Amino acid sequence: MIKVMIAEDERLARDELEYLLKQESDLQLLPSAGDGKELLALVDEHHPDVIFMDVRMPEMEGTKAAALLSSKPGGGPLIVFCTAFEQFALEAFGLNAVDYLLKPYEVLRLKECLKRVRERYHSIHAQTSPAPGIDRIVVEEGENIIILEPKDIIFAEKDEKHLIIHTGKRKVKTRMSIQQFEDSFNKNQQFLKPHRSYLVNIDHINEIRPWMNGAYNIVLREDQDTRIPVSRTSIKTVLSVLNQK
Repeated sequence: MIKVMIAEDERLARDELEYLLKQESDLQLLPSAGDGKELLALVDEHHPDVIFMDVRMPEMEGTKAAALLSSKPGGGPLIVFCTAFEQFALEAFGLNAVDYLLKPYEVLRLKECLKRVRERYHSIHAQTSPAPGIDRIVVEEGENIIILEPKDIIFAEKDEKHLIIHTGKRKVKTRMSIQQFEDSFNKNQQFLKPHRSYLVNIDHINEIRPWMNGAYNIVLREDQDTRIPVSRTSIKTVLSVLNQK
């Protein structure tokens, strides 16, 4: 059973979330907290696996409580932020949150959130060894066979019928599709797809900056001038993947 705690000062919102979570057979609901200080005391007493936490609470705000909890051995419990304001999403992910929920709660969105919670929980508690990483990538460039190491690939971009793979030393132009690249070489999730035309090596991402109309840009460590677009529909997934690395 996954032990779940709710930290919410609004009684109606807390009751609604409790009702929804009680419908899940693998969740065990622990006593709820009405403010940040009470939450910290209850965590020490009950040791929850996951906390659904309001961003704005009396005594101590959820963001501060989450920061304190993350300093615990093992990183503390998993956090899902609950808020009526979507602009808190980036702040939530910056505090190592698994996900965030907007009020009023939607059942389908909660199901999606719980799927992520379960995946993260079982990943943490899995006893099996992690899958070995991929040692090399073999691609065709014209008549040449090019061997690349995944760690050297910074990003790949679609260019009409070709894929251009950028490394620190060269660009490789291949007729491989971006989907083939992703399916064949991304089994260790080293690359993420922020946009339908791009794949980016997670280790080469420096920061994510807001752009316009809810979209974002990835800034690379090696090339501060290059901007890789992050679509509005992909930003949440991108942040979630980065948060797990």
